[in-house]
Amino acid sequence: FIEAREYLQAWDDYEQRRRSDRNALPPRRDLRLETLAKILTGEILVHAHSYRADEILMLLRVAQDFGFRIATFQHVLEGYKVAPELATHGAGASTFSDWWAYKIEAYDAIPYNAALMTAAGVVVSLNSDSGELVRRLYSEAAKAVKYGGLSENEALQLITLNPAVQLGIDHRVGSIEVGKDADLAIFNGHPLSAYSRCMMTLIDGEVFFERRDVFGLDEGAEPPVTRITSRNNEPLPALPAHGSALAIVGATLYPVSSLPIENGMLLIKDGRIAALGTEVLIPPDAVVLDASGLRVYPGLIDCGTSLGLTEIGSVRGTNDTSEVGRLQPDLVTATALHPASEHIPVARANGITCAVTRPTGGLISGQSAVIHLDGWTAEDMVVLSPWALHINFPTVRIIEDKSARRQQEQRVERALKDLREMFENAKDYARRKEAAETSGNPLPDTDPQLEALLPFLRGERPVVINATRPGEIRGAIALAEELGLRVIIAGAVDGWKVADFLAEKQVPVILGPVLTTPRESYDPYDAPFANAALLHRAGVTFAFQSGGSSNVRNLPYHAAMAAAFGLPRDAALKALTLNAAEILGLGDQLGSLEVGKVADIIITDGDPLEIVTHVQYLFIGGHPVSLETKHTRLYHRYRQRIRDMQSR
Repeated sequence: FIEAREYLQAWDDYEQRRRSDRNALPPRRDLRLETLAKILTGEILVHAHSYRADEILMLLRVAQDFGFRIATFQHVLEGYKVAPELATHGAGASTFSDWWAYKIEAYDAIPYNAALMTAAGVVVSLNSDSGELVRRLYSEAAKAVKYGGLSENEALQLITLNPAVQLGIDHRVGSIEVGKDADLAIFNGHPLSAYSRCMMTLIDGEVFFERRDVFGLDEGAEPPVTRITSRNNEPLPALPAHGSALAIVGATLYPVSSLPIENGMLLIKDGRIAALGTEVLIPPDAVVLDASGLRVYPGLIDCGTSLGLTEIGSVRGTNDTSEVGRLQPDLVTATALHPASEHIPVARANGITCAVTRPTGGLISGQSAVIHLDGWTAEDMVVLSPWALHINFPTVRIIEDKSARRQQEQRVERALKDLREMFENAKDYARRKEAAETSGNPLPDTDPQLEALLPFLRGERPVVINATRPGEIRGAIALAEELGLRVIIAGAVDGWKVADFLAEKQVPVILGPVLTTPRESYDPYDAPFANAALLHRAGVTFAFQSGGSSNVRNLPYHAAMAAAFGLPRDAALKALTLNAAEILGLGDQLGSLEVGKVADIIITDGDPLEIVTHVQYLFIGGHPVSLETKHTRLYHRYRQRIRDMQSR
């Protein structure tokens, strides 16, 4: 910028000389400095990529030193830390709604960022940075109502008027006003409701998108939500610590296994549900929680995560999801579980009380664990370990090029050969062990990998095969039948294409992520969203997985999107609770509000699948668990800074 300022001065001097000297030579033209010079003169707007507060503040000071303004900071994940400085400078901020922890400079990103910067007076917008997320910015805007308490109008401005202001085109787009371009989106319900979908999009008054119900799911669907209520973002008071039991009274109970109970009562004793109904005898020394106006649900279950195995995506030393080998059946997730991971309370705060955490690498990844999202040690958290063996079925894509297709076929054949050999070796190992035990001869040398496969060969535990496309799903089931394995299919983004086959084989499915794009260019745009409804229609039993760690908290919104595109809402809730528990083999313990079951319970101020809903209380094993997270601590700390600076 110093060079650009000198460049500007050189041109100014030249213009002065030229008035008196027609032979004056101009400075050498430099396109780089010319661009920087136009920034200094305000002809070019600056949109600056940024993450951390220190780099944001550094660039603000550079801009101030040289007398120009940063129009918008992009991503600006720690903008909330310097929100007053952004507002004073007049910079806008275009951020993600809730991405965090994918690299070190995103580790302090919080979902309250947009709301805090808005409260400080910054013009804020949301960006997608994603070919998938750009399709549903309306659902991302709803998160600013949940996290930080923006009004619905403020939340909608994040994806309409505010980005138009930042781009300098608000005189044309961003709001519905006479004379502006007819850029319009028409929804079948409130755009901030998780159950709404876009029906039509117009650009300059011309229809560019109109929804077609290719799967025949819209007719008879539940009516969309037409009103969103902004709620108090502050948690309710903590429960008293002592009492022989806990009685929750006055709420509407949603058992999942039966009809809702209005003005219900639920009694928790010794970590389990002791009674529920409209008339429950409450012990005199029980702690009583008046939950009038609230709702009580069983805790939500995520059937596929890497919780406790990864902390910061780009920092290799914090990731323990895989090992070097392709065939690692002896890896046991519970031995690597990190109970102090910041991801666990973040997931828990949105109603997830139980999750499968599993390895992901190689061909045979290893063995997963079912964990409660609370505990001082891995032993405290583990509900069931090991639960399942995880296999990644080799990718089978439609390829037109003959040479490439043959290469794929050879790769798949090699992978299947390796799988068959390992399981056949395990069968032979089991036969030799049995023969030695029968004859009294010495046992064969212990082979940890083959030993690990024996419970799965005996059908004592399930094998989860990750398969996406139809060929992979059919191949995975055929392999499981050949080897005598009790199989569950995970992923299954294209499960709708083989729904009848899955139903015929009675194979349970762990769906997800739902929030993804179609696998083939010719698939309907809403195929991943409608997938669950089509499996439900075929009679397939399924649950949901988020698939990650940092945004496990968004699990309910995968189910909600499926409900927006045809899945009955009660089926969506069941897939997050009772279906999930039954697929895990824990249906007698978890997944519904029933007497004798473990008291994994959430109390909310609305439908837990709606983005704007808050979890107010959460119990795991009957014990109240704090909803405080790394994000809430940063939120309260920097909200106070903004308030303090505004009051000066």
